[in-house]
Amino acid sequence: MPEQITPALRMTAVNRAYHDGSRLVTVLDGLELLVMPGEKVAIMGSSGSGKSTLLHVAAGMDLPDRGDVAVCGQSIGSMPEPQRTRFRARRIGLVFQDYNLVESLNAAENIELVCWLTGTRAEPGRLNALFEKLGLEGLLDRRPDQLSGGQQQRVAIARALIHQPALVLADEPTGSLDQSTAEQVLAVLSQTVSELGCALILVTHSDAAAAHCDRILALRQGRLGDRNAGCSGRLARRRLDRAGRRSRCSRSPPIGPDSDRPIQPTRARPRSAGLGADHPLAGPGTNAAAGIART
Repeated sequence: MPEQITPALRMTAVNRAYHDGSRLVTVLDGLELLVMPGEKVAIMGSSGSGKSTLLHVAAGMDLPDRGDVAVCGQSIGSMPEPQRTRFRARRIGLVFQDYNLVESLNAAENIELVCWLTGTRAEPGRLNALFEKLGLEGLLDRRPDQLSGGQQQRVAIARALIHQPALVLADEPTGSLDQSTAEQVLAVLSQTVSELGCALILVTHSDAAAAHCDRILALRQGRLGDRNAGCSGRLARRRLDRAGRRSRCSRSPPIGPDSDRPIQPTRARPRSAGLGADHPLAGPGTNAAAGIART
């Protein structure tokens, strides 16, 4: 029998609503989404349609009112918050429109920060290959204010990919860039994700950005529907098999309450990570949350 492949992300009957004064606004309404390893899925929709809420719920940064969210076969909603934060840091890569780089760190430290926070090690060869692919050689000692917007987003992409996550969530990653720079960044993101065998969910308003994905879905009235035929998860799995890659979901054991690993930074820890409690990379269960990453 062929090996069963665990979905990178499965969202089942997900509901999320918020109170707007006395009015209850339903943002996600019985939403269903299945993304297989190696798949690239674009999600489009009007402003306020709930695209960012969907990503926050998928990442475990927000919890659904009803329904289930499973990443690599593990239900993240049932995890205690410290465990969920630790799981997110190790299995999910996050790319934001506003980069979310730490101003007090240089590019190399920003990229390696996620490894240090989770107590994992990035092999020097993989680091160098990623830096080269993203065109970051010669820029690693620069701080964010010394980099262009395109260069900062490349650093953010490297940070999202350095720990080889199973799932990459990108929220309008080129929304602040000019058209030429945006196309370059998208091409690099799409190619690198494909080579690593990660799954990608890209939220965008841009048809050009969505064209880099296998499937394009539209979020309307809290539910997802196909924007085009795209390709199915089965075809994505075939591509993955032809490339001889295993699912990222199967490369690490399940993360449980007692799964903390010893810290093995690739270089000395950053002098001052400067992470606030509200930074997406910080939170209960990470070294930053314990205050270790702060001066």
